[in-house]
Amino acid sequence: NRMLMLSEPGLVNNIARVVHNERSDVARQCSSLAIMNLSNGDREHVPELAGNDLILETIIKLMKDDDLETRRNAAIALFNVACADENTVKLVRYKDGIILEVLLQCLSSDEDDQNEINNDVRTNAAEALFNMACSSIEETTDRMASHAGLLETLALILRGSMGCKEVKLYCAATLRRMAEIIH
Repeated sequence: NRMLMLSEPGLVNNIARVVHNERSDVARQCSSLAIMNLSNGDREHVPELAGNDLILETIIKLMKDDDLETRRNAAIALFNVACADENTVKLVRYKDGIILEVLLQCLSSDEDDQNEINNDVRTNAAEALFNMACSSIEETTDRMASHAGLLETLALILRGSMGCKEVKLYCAATLRRMAEIIH
C-alpha cells in the first residue's frame, strides 16, 4: 500500500505543504506521522523520498518543531530514508550537509534527558547517522567524515553524562565505522 500511495501524484507534496502552510500543531504532527509511515520500506521497495527537495525541507522543519512527537516522527523518517545507500548520498549532499547538521543539533540538544520521547528522538537521530555511515557509497562517508563538527560531536556525546545508552551506542558505532573507512 505504501508504494501505491507514493505513486499517487501530488500526495507527498501535499502532505509536505501542510507542514509549511498550517499553523496547527496537530496538522504538523499528523503530517510527520504520514511522512514517517510513507518512508518505511524494505530493501526491495525503498521509498524514493530523498530526491524530493520539498520533503527534505519538510523533514528538516519537522526536526526543529517544538512538539517532541513531531520531532520523533521526523527523526524516524530520516532513519528510514537513510536505510538505503542510494538515499544516503542524497541526504549528505543536500544543501551542503544541512541534514547532518540538523541530526547533530538534535543529538547535542540539552533538553530533558529523562524524557522518554526526547530520548527516542535522539536515538533515531543517532541511528540515522549510523545508517549513513554504513553506506557503501564512498562519497557519503567522505562527506560525513569531513563535515565540520560531526566526529567531535559524536565523541563529546560519548564523554558526556547526557544521553541514554542507545544514543551512546549508535554514536560509538558511527565513530567505529568512520575509523574503519577514513584513511
